[in-house]
Amino acid sequence: MDDSTGGDDRIITFNYMDLELLAEELREFTLDIEVLGPKELIETMRKGLEKVVAEHA
Repeated sequence: MDDSTGGDDRIITFNYMDLELLAEELREFTLDIEVLGPKELIETMRKGLEKVVAEHA
């Protein structure tokens, strides 16, 4: 993990082996973070959040 700071914003870089597991862990912080990439992680998180909304709507 690399934590680069610039003002109040932080960019944190993770090394990971399981995209689905990382997306699941990050969804817990959805209101506090912005995922910048990779595109596959952004898409996986979006699909997971849409599934949660559909199941609880």
